[in-house]
Amino acid sequence: MRHGRIKIGDLARHTGVSTRLLRYYEERGLLTAYRGENDYREYDESAVEKVRLIRELLESGLTTELVRAGIPCRLNPPAPGQELPCATRETVEKLREQARNIEQRLAALGRTHEAVSDYLQRAEAAVRAGGRVPSGDDLTLPLVTTESLEDISYRKSPLMNIGTHHTVHTIGIIGAGNVGKQIARLAAASGHQVLLSNSRGPETLPFDIIHELGDRLTTSTADEVIEKSDLVVIAIPVGAYTRIPAVPAGKILIDAGNYYPARDGVIPALESGGITSSQLLQEQLPGARVVKAFNHIRAAELTTDATRPGTPDRRAMIVAGDDRAARATVAEVMGNLGFDPLDIGELREGWRVQPGTPAYVGSFTRDQLVEALNRATR
Repeated sequence: MRHGRIKIGDLARHTGVSTRLLRYYEERGLLTAYRGENDYREYDESAVEKVRLIRELLESGLTTELVRAGIPCRLNPPAPGQELPCATRETVEKLREQARNIEQRLAALGRTHEAVSDYLQRAEAAVRAGGRVPSGDDLTLPLVTTESLEDISYRKSPLMNIGTHHTVHTIGIIGAGNVGKQIARLAAASGHQVLLSNSRGPETLPFDIIHELGDRLTTSTADEVIEKSDLVVIAIPVGAYTRIPAVPAGKILIDAGNYYPARDGVIPALESGGITSSQLLQEQLPGARVVKAFNHIRAAELTTDATRPGTPDRRAMIVAGDDRAARATVAEVMGNLGFDPLDIGELREGWRVQPGTPAYVGSFTRDQLVEALNRATR
């Protein structure tokens, strides 16, 4: 190691960010690497603080473009009177748009909090009354109405009321985290019925999504999701894939996950890069028809970037699967949900959108996505 520099493996250990993701940071202009002895990547020691900041900003929902613009100001704050390099009109407008989206979500959460708090107070009153409903109060949960949610981003989406003439009518989702809930919103907005499950049971599903989607959503167990859905989205950590219930032969499964060793634990079969998480899932459930999709986009952008079919410069995402008919079905669903599907062939090609590749979480049109895929290296 040169004086004052560290290698990529050491940087990964110090920050908890995989080497693949570090290479992606370089690709997006967020991080600078030097070539040391034997052509190994080396970084200044200050890269540890920088990577932690990048991770913090990306996890907060900022785009790589905004992170790239903001890093100099966060790492080296200028003194009063000095030029602020991140203060451009374009950056200000992008931040203003993101702030509006956050305000909409906060407003919706505020209404949900009021409803829950009101119900809590009345339930406590019933408990104090010996478990009996107080006079004049039927203890009915004050639902958040559809009308009160009209300013939520997904309900404002141009996808709303596209119609319900889809090959796939019911979409099941295993996993009610950020990705699972966002796909549920898109599916409901484009006319699909949604079945949603998590690992702890239907009664523990997030309150907000239940009231947002209303009669478009059915809370379910994982077994019910698999049994009753036309296709199933797997939106849980890769390390939990072994807990997915048995799947009937021919069922389409969309693998929306990515392998992160720090979260999923080390999975030897995936460490060499010779097999993808989707191929591993296919081996685990050989009767299913596994398709890789929706894995190379940030959860928040699933609703903010969705647009109608035919929209110029529509954001593109890949579909990959060993079954051509299953790929076509998922491509139709992806198109209905707001994105331009790009069929890249068999599951083995899914490595091209894994964390650390040029196409991972980047916003691309179809032509731009093709170019990013061609730049991917193992």
